[in-house]
Amino acid sequence: MRLITRYIACGLLLVGFFQSCKKGEDDPLLSLRTRKNRITGNWTLKSGYLDVHTENAPGVTDEHYEYSESDLSYKHVQKNSLETGVSHHLNIQFDKKGHFVVEEESNGNTFKAEGEWDFEDGQGKAKKKEYIQLKITSVLQGKTYYYDSFIKSNTHLVYRIKELRNKKLVLVSEKNMLYSFANAEKYWFESQYEFTQ
Repeated sequence: MRLITRYIACGLLLVGFFQSCKKGEDDPLLSLRTRKNRITGNWTLKSGYLDVHTENAPGVTDEHYEYSESDLSYKHVQKNSLETGVSHHLNIQFDKKGHFVVEEESNGNTFKAEGEWDFEDGQGKAKKKEYIQLKITSVLQGKTYYYDSFIKSNTHLVYRIKELRNKKLVLVSEKNMLYSFANAEKYWFESQYEFTQ
């Protein structure tokens, strides 16, 4: 009986240890590859969504975007309008030295940029390496003035890594304010992107 109790206690300790090593909520319990090794490589968008909430003088606008491997659909909630079949591709390449290249094509418009990436140190309830920072240092092609793009017209982004496995990456942005203008117009967004290698 004492032997069984010891095995159970050791098992609980091991599970607790491995749970503390797990960074993202859907990460594997155990991985033999470091987080940096798992994120390194070329990632292609498989699916995702973006919700944009706009507050301005005329009222409120809600927009919903659904992404797939090759296209996106767009729904304007208040107007009940739906647009589907818009061509869309998104690729991100991360290297081990902290350099990344992002290329996004949407409806014939291409945006390509490069920059620096790094994991964030854990602060508050966030675990170390649970978030990734992307900082664009150079635009190589096109412009990103659309808030429906992955970059969202910004040069510095932070995404929470919900899941990072061999050949699967899920990036999430909780409800964040994207813009706030003097005329009281505000843009809020939340999104999730699932990538595969």
